[in-house]
Parts: sequence; structure tokens; C-alpha cells
Amino acid sequence: MGEIALLTEQVFAPDGPLAKHWGEFFRRRGGQVRMAREVARTFEEGGITVVEAGTGVGKSFAYLVPAFALLATNRTTRLVVATNKINLQHQLLEKDLPTLSKALDLHVAYCLLKGRSNYLSRRRLATAWRRSSQELFPEELEAFRLLSDWAQKTQIGDRAEFEAYLQGLIKKGNISEKMESRALTLWSEVQSDRYDCLRKRCPAVEKCFLYGAKSSAEASQIVVTNHHLLALDALLEEANEKSELLPAHDYLVIDEAHSLVESVTSCLTREVALKSFQRPVTRLLGRSVGGQGTGVLWEFLDALRSDWGCSKLAKVLDDALAEKLKRTYELVQHCFTRLEKYLTKTQEASLPMKIEIGYYTPLLPHAGKRPKWADNPDFVELQELVPIGEELERCFRSVEQIDFSPKPPLEDLACRFTAMLHLIIENLQTLRDFADLRNRKLSRWFLTSKDPDINEPGETTLVVAPIEVGEFIRPLLQKYKAVILTSATMSTAGNFSYILRDWGLGKSDEDESELTTLSVESPFDYQRNCILAIPKDLPTGDRQASADGEIDRSYVEAACVFLESLLDITAGRTLILFTSWAALNTFWDQLGPRLKNAGFTPLRQQAKGKKLVLTQQFKHAERAVLFATASFWEGIDIPGEQLSCVVIEKLPFPVPDTPLLKDRIKARGGNGFWDFQLPVMINRLRQGFGRLIRTETDRGAVVVLDARLAVARYAALVRESLPPARLICGSREKILRELREFFLISR
Repeated sequence: MGEIALLTEQVFAPDGPLAKHWGEFFRRRGGQVRMAREVARTFEEGGITVVEAGTGVGKSFAYLVPAFALLATNRTTRLVVATNKINLQHQLLEKDLPTLSKALDLHVAYCLLKGRSNYLSRRRLATAWRRSSQELFPEELEAFRLLSDWAQKTQIGDRAEFEAYLQGLIKKGNISEKMESRALTLWSEVQSDRYDCLRKRCPAVEKCFLYGAKSSAEASQIVVTNHHLLALDALLEEANEKSELLPAHDYLVIDEAHSLVESVTSCLTREVALKSFQRPVTRLLGRSVGGQGTGVLWEFLDALRSDWGCSKLAKVLDDALAEKLKRTYELVQHCFTRLEKYLTKTQEASLPMKIEIGYYTPLLPHAGKRPKWADNPDFVELQELVPIGEELERCFRSVEQIDFSPKPPLEDLACRFTAMLHLIIENLQTLRDFADLRNRKLSRWFLTSKDPDINEPGETTLVVAPIEVGEFIRPLLQKYKAVILTSATMSTAGNFSYILRDWGLGKSDEDESELTTLSVESPFDYQRNCILAIPKDLPTGDRQASADGEIDRSYVEAACVFLESLLDITAGRTLILFTSWAALNTFWDQLGPRLKNAGFTPLRQQAKGKKLVLTQQFKHAERAVLFATASFWEGIDIPGEQLSCVVIEKLPFPVPDTPLLKDRIKARGGNGFWDFQLPVMINRLRQGFGRLIRTETDRGAVVVLDARLAVARYAALVRESLPPARLICGSREKILRELREFFLISR
């Protein structure tokens, strides 16, 4: 047994540091110790270990204790813990790490590091404030004052802290939610930006929030971050731009690893719309695209001529560049106008209306099936835009090569100029990649609306995403001495092959030799404390929303009557999870008023609502019933009686015709349902189920209104993947009768 493993065993011993710290409250969990041993072995021997740990195992301590042992034996090494949800980051930083430090009497420096855009840039704030009186309307100016007032008080300059500051003002009645929204839209103007940054030459560097966070990370042995920053750091390293982000580290723990593919896909996904060009072009030229004399370009040119005496560079950046920028915007505008015209026709002919429209062949007549960008009739403007983009890049490089540090005001202007120019160049590259249909590694689609409450086409956005991210994740993981990937939900009935394939692992003998998988069951007594109920006699009408957003009325009415009876039994205390906004809205309209009249407190998730605020309302309301979708399937923690029932309206299969899913199924071959859709659904269902039992004393029921979980040929496989709750299948009458008995015993 190595030193790390030995120290780990000692910490979890019946008379060890944790037992002494917690005294009579200490419970030695066999599954937790088993996981900790495997983590310790991995830290000693190296490799990649995947651990599925059921709810209640205590997985954060199971990897943090070996981490402390590792750092105790090697004070010069560093470990990064990457999570998906911010609430787990807070748990680690505010509870788990301080507790371990105290219990083990071992000082380990730790910190939280977020992505650059989460931190306020004092320099960009000052620049934005100087131009605010000329460019902002009165309402926007008031929102800007809120931002400036907070900036004078904050110690960390974190966007999350700014959001909390605004929430506090709303509670006091000092500002409206509309003003909060305006203030938050200004954040992009003042956040730290990789290209609009003077780095150590910035006059505000001594008080820079980003550099402060990075300095803390450099001085820490454990750095807590998120999946997105981990992926972005690897992306910059791959592009030889290492690194403005994470400090050097050899050991990695990825918690909530079931979300890793989604996080990496998000990081590598690019979007472009007409407004993507409008903002930088307007900034460079003036208030309007055709304006002159107020933009960064003109300020920079004036400064070059007066303060630098660089007529050669000024000549490169003279009116010819302005014309190119105007022409860029004109061409892009023509392109998007034509695309939106054809997409509108597509939408009018499509029932139901789609938010995402896959792009596989051009909308306009063409000779071949998958043309290159230069031959794509939908993007004829690229013939002129690509050469313009190359000229803009030459201008960008020309300015970047000059050291303007002797003239700080000029350096500031140069930095702002190149940031806007680079944004245009990146947008042009995204447009070109979208049009290049011969690149089969990318999935492409038109996004016609981002608001799930709006069932009408909005401003068109072009989206490009990698079909497979395993080829990115695999080298990311293999560069470390040791990696732990853990979550409560990663396997399908104990089989890890699906998620390993997603990560690009397990494809070779070399992968197999370096890879270990482990399943640790939850210590909770699900058979005694939890019921899985499946009513089999609800109407089987079409549950999919029609073009006008309606779902089969007979099914909805029967389900609502059943839910009213169920909620009487549970006294509210119920989370109802939906797979779509259409279903949520339909049930809310039918059931919400009836519940309110019956003395319940019905709550509903809004498209742009605050998840944490709504969760707190649910915790403190009497007879609360929360209607939710999307993010509420995971990441919320409501232990105790306040949440006694979770209703799952429909099995959460991914929408089969979304472009990225279709492309991934096609690229992998095999059976799209069994090899892709079913594993995705099972993982999502397990997350929803996991909202209920959070502690060993919790009791409650998970009620699934979808009879497929009882009768479909895949039903046994799905149920085998769920916690071993007591199963009740049958009529609604039978379900209600048995649940009434169960909850009477609970009380």
C-alpha cells in the first residue's frame, strides 16, 4: 500500500480524524471508503478512473481525502476539481474543503477560478463610462450607474456577485426587474476580454480582478473551476496560446462528469448572426454603420497621426479600411436577409414550427449536394467577404506587432481597435465554416428563436458545432498523471460503454490498460423509503405539442385530475418535471388555477427566471407545487419533507430530429434509438429521479405518468438503471391507494 492510500485509510478509520471531528455524527460509509481507495490508487499509479457513485455515497470527500493525502506527500503539485454546477462549487469551497482542513489539521490553499468573462475589467469600465453620456439612452445610463456603484464596492469583481447585488436592490424595492435586465446586458461591455486586454501593462493591473483570481490560483494547491473553463484552457493550449487561465497542474478531478460532453460541446460551438457584426462595426466606425468621426477607428487614426507620427500605419488604416468595414456589414446584411426570406418559407411549410433547422444542403438551387463555401449559392457574398477578411487580418497583425507601451493612451486605443477587428474576423470564419458543407466534422443549423416561450421565428442565428467531441476530450484527459471522472449517473444498467464512447475512450487496448471503471451503490434504503409509481391507464393520446402548442386534451385533463388527487395525498411538496415548455405551459394553464383555489402554492419556472430564487420560494412555501423543465432535472438539492414527491410527466428522450443529434447518430452508425437516444434518456431520467431522496431519512415517491416505463420492451433496462425503489404499476386508483398508505405511515 502506497503512502497516499495509507493516509486515506487512516482518515476514514473508525478512530481516525473524521471520526474525532464529527464524534457521534460520524458514519463510516463502505461505498465512500471503496471509492476513496480507488482514487488513492489512481493518484499513486496514474491513469484514468471513472467512478459512478450513487446519491449519499459522499463522493466529494471520497476524492478530496485522497487529494489531501496527495498534497501532504507532495506540496509542490496541484490538483484541479472541475464541476458543472455552481452550487457544487460553493459546497466544495464553503463546506467540504474547510471541514477537511480543520478535521485533518492540514493547511491546503484552495480557491475558485472562473472564466475570464466572469470578471470585471476596470479599464473597460472606465472606457465605457467615458462614452456612456454620448452613446447611451437615459434608461441605459441609469443601468450603467448601477454597475459603476457596485464596481466601487466589490472586492472580487465577479458577475455572480453583481447579480446578487441587483437581486438585493430588487428585494428592497430600489430597482425593477426590467432595470436589472438592462444592467446585466451591459456586462459584455465591461467584462474582461482576451483581446481587449493590456495585461501587465494595464494601468489598473494592480487592482485587476482577473489577475487577482489568477494569482490566487497560482498560490493554491486545489483549484476549483468549471467544465467550460477546463475545456477552454485546453483549447488555448492546443492553439499555442497557453495560458491565461488555469495554472499548471498534473492531477484532475471532474465531478458531475455526466455533463462533460454537453459542456465541451458548448465550449466548441460557435454562433453568428447579423448583430454579431453590427456591434463591432458600429464601434469601429461610429454610432451608426455609416457614421464617421466617433468610432474607435477614427480615434485611433487621429492618435496615430498626432502622437505616434506613424503615417505608414495610418495609411493602412485610412478610409479604405472604413469602406471595407462598411462593405462587410452590407454584404452580411444581404446574406442574412436572403437566408431569412427562405427560412420563413420553410417555417410556413413546416408543421410543427421548428426552432432549430438543420442545414445539410443549400436552400437555393445548386449543382452538388455538399458544396464548399466558395460554391455555396446561399453564401455568394463570401466570394467578396473572404478576401476582405484576409485584409482585416493583415491590419490586425500590423497593429499587434507594434509596441505602443511608451504611449499608454494610444496603446489603449490600439487594444480596443484590435479587439473589435478580431471579433469581425472570427465571425467571418464562422460564416465560412457554416457554408463549407464538405466539412463533415461539423453540424450546422439555423436557430430561429432562443426564447422557448416564443413559438415564432426570431432573428436568425447560424450555429456550428463539432459532431464528435471525443477526439477533443480524449487527449485532454490523457495529458494528466491521473484523472478521476465521477457522477451519480453515468452508466446504463451498470454499463459504461456509452459514456466512454462519448469521451473517445475505450477504443484501443492502450485505453483499456489505463482505464478503470467502478460503480458504488447508494447507501440509502430505497426499498423502504421510496416508491416508483407508474399509472398505466392514462389516455394514450399524442403527448407531442401540435403546431399551435396544444397537447391531447383527454390526456391532459385525465392527468390533471390524477395529479389533484395525488397532491392532496402529498400535501403539495411536489416537483413536477416536464420535457418541454409546451407541456409545462399546458399543464400550468389547466392545473395552476385549480391548485391555487384548493389552497396550494403553485409555482412555475419562467424562461428567464432565477433557478435559485424559485428553489428558495419552493422550500419556504406552504403546500408548494413547482412546475419546471430544463435545468430543474438536475442540480437542485431540497432534502427533507419539503420535497416528498417528484412527478415526471414524460420520459425525457432527446428530440430525435434536432440537427446535432441526427448528425451524431449518423456519424456513429448502429441503432440510433438503442445506442444513443435510450442511454441519453436514462441518464436524464436518473437525474430527475435523484432530486427526491437526498439524505438517509428522506421518504417519498417518484411518479412517472409515462406508461412506457412499465410496458415498453426497453422498460426493464430503464428500471434496472434507476435506484431500487419499491415499484407500483397499475391503475390510477391503485396508485393513489398505495401512495395514501405510504404517506400516512410517513406522517
